Amino acid sequence: MRNCFQFLVIILITSLQIQGCGKGDSPKPDDVTPPSAAVKKLEIFSGNNRVKLAIALGNEGISHCEIYWEEKQKSRKINRSEAKNDTITTVIEELSEGEHQFEVVAYYGQHASKGVSTTAKARVYGNRYITSLKNRNATNFYFVKHEEPHITWFAPALEEVALEVFYTSESDERKMTKIFRNQLTTPLPGYKFGTPIEHRSLYLPSNTAIDTFYSAIQSIPPPFYYFSSAIQRIVDYSGLVASLTEQHAEKIHEDIEYSAMKFQSHEQKPLSVYILKADLGNGKLTLRTLMPNNQTNFALQPVKEMAEYRDGSGEKVFAAVNADFFQWTGIPWGLVYIDGVMVKNESLENNLSYFAIRKDGQPQIGIFSQLPATEHTNLRDAVGGGVHRLMVEGTRMVYGDVTPEPRTMVGYTSNNTIYLIVVDGRRATHSVGITIDGLSAIMNSLQVHGAINLDGGGSSTMVAKRNGVFEIMNRYSDANPRAVANSLAIVEK
Repeated sequence: MRNCFQFLVIILITSLQIQGCGKGDSPKPDDVTPPSAAVKKLEIFSGNNRVKLAIALGNEGISHCEIYWEEKQKSRKINRSEAKNDTITTVIEELSEGEHQFEVVAYYGQHASKGVSTTAKARVYGNRYITSLKNRNATNFYFVKHEEPHITWFAPALEEVALEVFYTSESDERKMTKIFRNQLTTPLPGYKFGTPIEHRSLYLPSNTAIDTFYSAIQSIPPPFYYFSSAIQRIVDYSGLVASLTEQHAEKIHEDIEYSAMKFQSHEQKPLSVYILKADLGNGKLTLRTLMPNNQTNFALQPVKEMAEYRDGSGEKVFAAVNADFFQWTGIPWGLVYIDGVMVKNESLENNLSYFAIRKDGQPQIGIFSQLPATEHTNLRDAVGGGVHRLMVEGTRMVYGDVTPEPRTMVGYTSNNTIYLIVVDGRRATHSVGITIDGLSAIMNSLQVHGAINLDGGGSSTMVAKRNGVFEIMNRYSDANPRAVANSLAIVEK
């Protein structure tokens, strides 16, 4: 009996051990420990009432991600199958303007990854931001007849990336042209004069923004257009012009533009200005000194006749102005060089200026008494001027004079554009005359590098050849054209 009991106990223990081994230590699927560091990187890109999320996954076992926002009141599930190169991207729309926080939880099967969920904040933009955007302002509307019009602008705002301009073409089509933030000029090819222009600025609030924002479209009334760039610059930059009343421009050679303007000064006085603009850079033109009868003897003769004599000698003359001050015996105050020949090599006073074309074809201005003697042989054509240098190496000179007179001046730019300019005077309803400081203001507006005042008063005369005939372009203040000692002519090289 005892042995039987012991046998039953052994069988029961063995049965319990077998049952325990049957349960084993192998976990059920729900007991699998999920991997950690599931989200490797979370980037958020802001937009217009929306954001774009880029979620970089850190483990191949991740099955999906859950995105939460608005304090977990809203969420979105994204499966790993939507990932590209282990990165899930999604756009969340219809967000209110302001700051939002986003939480991303990655899942391994049905389990969230170990550790803290990944969160990030982003600013969302909307109508408040859009209404705060400003249009870039124009500094100048450059509309010149026979030249491509363009607008120049102030520097862009900090977040502005581009600017769009809308206009009507000559074929009545609506056109759009765009410039970027490092550009300050908008060309308007084919613009139809007299039609309005619209523009708006484009903004990116950050380098990672996914949307471009536009300021409200602003309309510009049809701009006034000028007949020449010289007139435009004098109006816009000289500070002399209250209102432009008359203008004219024409080409008398492919590299010579003649223009004339009449305006009211801020003192409500009329001024008439005549401009010859000659481009020496193309190598087709130069300037020559003219003397009476195309000779080198000191005498007096009107500018028109000097031009006709020189033109008749075989050298093609296009235009001319009076040059140096002079004594009534016909002797000019300053130096005279003609075609490399020294006719007069001294000045009446030590502080008198001069204008020259060197033998290398370059213009030169200075005080003759300060020019080293060794440099005299480099002068090809030269005339003297007054004591007033108007521009010295691009800097405007101011003298404080208050006497308006008819005046003549010559200047040149750093790219070898020559300006010969006459301002009429002594005529109350036509042109009252200009001060020396007014001359320098005009030359400064034309971005001249060097300029001097020439003889004025009744001597101030401009001549141009039109249809093969020399004409006096300005209204001289004497009863008849004054005979002068010499002149400067624009000729064919």
